[in-house]
Amino acid sequence: MFVTQSIQRPNGISVFGSYVLRVEPNVALTTFAVSRLEPEPAAAFAGTRAAVAEVRAYLQQAGVAPADVQTSHVTLSAEHDGYGKERVFRGYQARVSLSVRLTDLGRFEEILAGVVQAGANQIVSTEFQTTRLAELRAQARRGAFAAARRKAELYAEEAGVRVGDVLHVEDANPDNLRGRESHGADVDLESEGDAMQPSAPGSIQVRAAVQVAFAILRTKAPSGFA
Repeated sequence: MFVTQSIQRPNGISVFGSYVLRVEPNVALTTFAVSRLEPEPAAAFAGTRAAVAEVRAYLQQAGVAPADVQTSHVTLSAEHDGYGKERVFRGYQARVSLSVRLTDLGRFEEILAGVVQAGANQIVSTEFQTTRLAELRAQARRGAFAAARRKAELYAEEAGVRVGDVLHVEDANPDNLRGRESHGADVDLESEGDAMQPSAPGSIQVRAAVQVAFAILRTKAPSGFA
């Protein structure tokens, strides 16, 4: 499959290297919503504020730090059922979103069930993350560069030459490569590095990719003279 060369005129060996780390998350960011539907806006606002207070009281009682809870501004919308002539006004819905950062993943189910019982009536999203992201990205970038060098050494061996100094290094966005935006072909990042441990359920991936051009060292000059 054709892959577009991003280093247009390299004087050497140009290779692509990538690396994948699979790690267990140690933090979860959950966003949920509290909404109440009432005939009048004031009643909808009041009911939503009361429910949000109950949810925040539960989180405080559960030991979630206030700094780990973020609350949005309240919104109001007119709700209807049906379409056209059959459209019926249901009332006004006030809504507040809350995001909770949870560092004790062993309590994830408990906290999620607790906020629902306290008054949350919509789970918007849950994202598992790691607080070691900067460290892991650096490790993945080192692995990507090492993978590129190994590939260059293999090509050099087959060509009967040696790998010389680095001529060019170009950082690549691995997310774009997966979507074919920058390289024009589907690049399997997991085939490039040696971090091939099986993915555990719930694990997250940290990826890096790089394009490198190495100089060619010849044992003999192109003319045949040493």
